[in-house]
Amino acid sequence: MAKKLSRSVAKRPALHFLLYRGLRNIPVPYDDIPEHIRYYMQFVDRSLLRENLKLTPQQRMDKHARMIELELELRAAGRQLRAKQKQAADGNVSSG
Repeated sequence: MAKKLSRSVAKRPALHFLLYRGLRNIPVPYDDIPEHIRYYMQFVDRSLLRENLKLTPQQRMDKHARMIELELELRAAGRQLRAKQKQAADGNVSSG
C-alpha cells in the first residue's frame, strides 16, 4: 500500500528536488522550507559544506582518511597517557 503524503509535504514539491542525486543548487523559496528545517539551518555552517562540495570525491576520501589517522593517533596517545598515570598511581600506592 502506498504511503499517503501529508498536506504539508504535498505543498512543498520544490524541497523534494533537493533530495534527488545529481541535482544541486535548486532554488527553493525560504517559505517553502519546513519550519523545523529552518530552525536547524541557523546552527549549520553551510560555508563549510560548500567548501567540502568543491572537493572531488577522491579529495574528500583522502581528507576523511587523514582524519581517521589523526583519531587513531589521538586514541593511542590517550591510552599511553592513561597507562603512565596508572603506573605512577600504582607506584605511589605501593611506596606509601
